[in-house]
Amino acid sequence: MIIPKDIKDILPIFPEFDDISLKNQKSIDWFFSNYQPQISEYTFTNLYSWRFFRPIKISIIENSLCIMAKREDGSAFFMPPVGDDDIVTIVETLFCYADKNSMESALYRVPDNIADQLKIEGFSVELDLDNSDYVYLVSDLSELSGRHFDGKRNRIKKCIIGNNPEYKTMTPDIIEQCLDLQTEWCDIRQCKLNPGLASEDEAIKEVFSLMDRLPVFGGAILINGKIEAFTLAERLNIDTAVIHFEKANPEIDGLYQLINQWFCQNELSEYKYVNREQDLGIEGLRKAKQSYHPHHLVNKYSVWATNLEKTNK
Repeated sequence: MIIPKDIKDILPIFPEFDDISLKNQKSIDWFFSNYQPQISEYTFTNLYSWRFFRPIKISIIENSLCIMAKREDGSAFFMPPVGDDDIVTIVETLFCYADKNSMESALYRVPDNIADQLKIEGFSVELDLDNSDYVYLVSDLSELSGRHFDGKRNRIKKCIIGNNPEYKTMTPDIIEQCLDLQTEWCDIRQCKLNPGLASEDEAIKEVFSLMDRLPVFGGAILINGKIEAFTLAERLNIDTAVIHFEKANPEIDGLYQLINQWFCQNELSEYKYVNREQDLGIEGLRKAKQSYHPHHLVNKYSVWATNLEKTNK
């Protein structure tokens, strides 16, 4: 697919890279809209809102979008290219650039279709289960039917009886209350002592500040007139929504289960699937995500040129 001139003119041509910014949002959105990503990282919202924790630079090779990310230690790596050019040629070009610039010659968060092609061509490919995405049927999470969801239905029922909650679609007038909840949540979880939670806190605030610019939507739960839970999401591809953030007052039992169900019921009726992102190898998070019985995983892989030393993901 040929990139329209007005889209291509915004982006630097390889080997030049620009920082991700609101100025290049239109171009990045064009790529994701036309190539329908499956991995949760590939929305402009995700890449941009996490840029302080994971700086992002972008470039164009032929008709493909190339994305470079940086870790906390300053080391850089490539994420999978977006486009329909020959993937082997693009990856070899990126790895050549990496070698010349003291970068790791590797791709991370690579979906099945690209990983399979590169494996056939002799690249080293390894499953990255910690970063693979959990994808659910919206109907499953909306209905919670069957014995395997008995526990979740019981907790939701108790939460409703004990708190008389009210659902509200996300609108500008409740953003400040949602931010108040986020602050309270961070105080309880001591976000300042946890770099990951501190970065998430910054990303959440960034998304709320740009609700008029980003294609996100959300919902919240009020109890006694106060926001006690919220969710922010957006379209990932034609039949899938991705949950960016979901927060609830941890002192109200069953509230996380309730916001999950009510959000699906009220906001996701036009989608078949909902991507609830990865578990990051955190055992408690993995157990929680598995307890909702995912329809499938979007497996992600790490890819290296054969025999190259592997470093941190």
